[in-house]
Parts: sequence; C-alpha cells; structure tokens
Amino acid sequence: MKHRLLAALLSAGLLLSLCACQAPDADPSGDPSASPSASASADPSASPSAQEIVADLSQDLPTFSAGLAADETALTVNGQEVPADLFSYLLALNCANLEQAIYFYGLSGVSVESYADQLLQDSLNAAASYALLEQKAMEAGCPLTDEQRADIQEQMMANGQQAYDNQKQLFGLTDETMEFIFSVDSYYDNLLDSQTSDPTQAELEQYVSDNGIFGVKHILLMTVDPEGTPTVQEDGSYAYPALDEATVAEKKALAEDLLAQLQASDDMETLFDQLMEEYSEDGRNADGTLASPDGYVYDNTASLVDGFREATLELEPGELSGIVETAYGYHILLRLPVDPENYRDACRQSAFNALTAQWLEAAEVTPVQAVENLDVADFYARYNAWQSAMAEQLQAESADASAQPSSGDSGNS
Repeated sequence: MKHRLLAALLSAGLLLSLCACQAPDADPSGDPSASPSASASADPSASPSAQEIVADLSQDLPTFSAGLAADETALTVNGQEVPADLFSYLLALNCANLEQAIYFYGLSGVSVESYADQLLQDSLNAAASYALLEQKAMEAGCPLTDEQRADIQEQMMANGQQAYDNQKQLFGLTDETMEFIFSVDSYYDNLLDSQTSDPTQAELEQYVSDNGIFGVKHILLMTVDPEGTPTVQEDGSYAYPALDEATVAEKKALAEDLLAQLQASDDMETLFDQLMEEYSEDGRNADGTLASPDGYVYDNTASLVDGFREATLELEPGELSGIVETAYGYHILLRLPVDPENYRDACRQSAFNALTAQWLEAAEVTPVQAVENLDVADFYARYNAWQSAMAEQLQAESADASAQPSSGDSGNS
C-alpha cells in the first residue's frame, strides 16, 4: 500500500537528516549521488529482543504491543478519535523505516531505542495528518465519491478475500481502519484539487530554484580503485584506495585531451556523448553501455561527492566545465537544462504539503496516557514477535487447507 502523504510526512525529516549526516560518500562507479552498500552482518527485520518474546495471539496486535485494543482510542485530533490499530501500524512502520536506514546506510549510534521520542512524535504526526485529511475533505465539501469508494473496495479485494483477511490479521487492523488507510490517497487527491491551483510559470521556476534542481552529464576518469577495500573516515565517509601515480598521470593526460577535443568541437554536445560512452568510468550496464546516458537530475537533498555539485552549479545550462577533481577522479561536466514544466505536479503537491503542515501545526492533537508512556523499543519488539507468530499461524493454516481433499475427491484410487 503506497500513500503519497505517508511518503511526504512519515519519518521524512528523521530519515533525511540521519542519512545526510552519516551516509557514506558517493559511489564513483555509478550515479555520483549513490552510496556504496554498508557492510552489515545482521538482517534488521528481527531484533534479538523480539526473538525472546512469546507472543500471545489470543490478544490482538495493538493490545499485545501497545496495551490498547485495536478499537480503543490512541489519540484525538480536534476531538476526533484515532484508533489504536492505526496508530500502532504507523509507529511500527516508522520503526521499520528507521531500521532499514540503519542497515542500508550503516548508521552508527542509531537505534529504535535511541530515537524513541522522535519516532513516537513522528507517528503521532502521521496519524494526525491522516485524520486531518478526512476532516478537511468534509469541511471543504469534497468527501469520497461513490466511484472512489468502489475503487477502494476493488483495491482492498484485489487479491481476493483470503488475502485481505490475512493482511488484516497480520497487521492487527479492523475493517474500518483497513478501509480508512486505503482511502487516504483519495482524500489527498480531493483536497489537492480543491485547495490548490495550477502553478504559474513563475511558481514553477521558483520551485526548481528553491529545491536546487539541476541536470548534469559527466565523463569520469577514476583515480581510485572501486574494487578495492574502502576505509572509513572520521566523518563516516568511505575512501577507496588510490591508483598508482603513473596511472593517475595517464588519467589526467587523457582528461586534458578529451577536454581539448570538446573545446575545439563545432558540435560539443554530440561529441560529449560520444566521448562519454567511450571513456567514462561511470556506472555501466552488463553489456558495457552507460547506465545513465542521458545524465542525472538532482535536487538539494542529493548526497553528492564534495566538489561535484559546486562545480556544476558554477556552469550555465549547456556550458562545459574544465577538469574537476574529486575524491574519485577527474570529471568533465556538462550542465543540462531543466524544464520547469516537468515539475508541475511536484510543485502543486509541495504547495499542498505546506498547507497540510499548517493544518497539523494548528490542530489539537492529544494522545492518551498509554501512548504518552509507551516504551517504543519494547512496543516494536513485541509487535515483531506477534507478527512473526501470526505469520507462522497463517502459513500453517494455509498448508492445512491445501492438504484437505477437494469436494470432488472420493478418496478412492
């Protein structure tokens, strides 16, 4: 289940700030914003504490993990009650997102326990934002249409009744909450249409500027060995072993020759593509072709190797750089134009997300005492233990059902 609002609001600030502070440097063998995989020996999907807990499946998931029954109130938003099953679902998802970030980005000193307060607050904000979408849609006179309700039911039952029932059981959700979660996108769409207008050209250009969006192609000649074992620096970044001095000198001479060819060309952009395809040591497909022949588009959230962004932004669109040296080698950059029209939907959604943030700031959000006192790390361990036990039970039930003879079998050979 994907939800635009969830992507925009749930843990976004937490995960982006963590990754910006501690993610390793860019991988020179591919997209210069990409981080090499962190070495990790354990799968974060189940913590040792969760493995030690004996789940009681006679209790529903929110009761076992948070001490609140699924249909009990976890918080109120402007007086509207938000059930515990929705809140626990969002909190568990928030914890899972953090654990994935820890695993994939190799974040040190970060855990569900150490970020418990922020995880709890982020989840309260997410639950409140969901409730506010419904409230504001009613106030604006744009509730769900009959067509949307029918589409929601179709989505819920897309894989059949049994799959729906299993999903509902596995996440400890009531039918009402399941339907509400599937409705969030439609509330979002209705309010987006109701509360925002199509952006002007000036607004589109301002959006591109405010978000630091730029396009670039580069020819990369590496002066490090990406196959070598990297060392971790004090700031948490990776440093790959340098190539020998003679090879580095050859790379520098080649970069100077390629740059001279480009500067002398009457059709620089066409020649750039030819030289990039032939010489660039950027990421490549299995057949040897460049993985990103059309270049890259970045915004101000992209983590780029030091010097790459700065050198690109000194150029005008269509302008060629000199030789730019970074920790990974020599680059020749070609800045690409960015068409603001490509960001019309994003600009409008950004304006709407700013409005939802105002609604959230003005809302009266009151968690119940049990939520305020919740031990988030213990909650998540119990949540995982219960889910694992329920998954095993559902799998066993499915196996038993498959083993039963069909009604047409006589039992005789």
